[in-house]
Amino acid sequence: MREEELKKVSKGRKAAAAGGGASKNSIMNGRALFQYNPDLFRDADGAADATAYEEEDALDKIEEEKVGEDAD
Repeated sequence: MREEELKKVSKGRKAAAAGGGASKNSIMNGRALFQYNPDLFRDADGAADATAYEEEDALDKIEEEKVGEDAD
């Protein structure tokens, strides 16, 4: 599977160089690098996951309800 991805990246670079769209010294962007090797990327130690966002949304909703009740 990696060999296929490498061939795609190589073909894309050759096409870009032949078309004059990119310079000879162009580097991969973040997305291409991640597709090439996702193991190079790590989440930060304090990075939030999906459950943290769900919990924060739930707390915001409760707080909004309290503010609404206080306004009545």
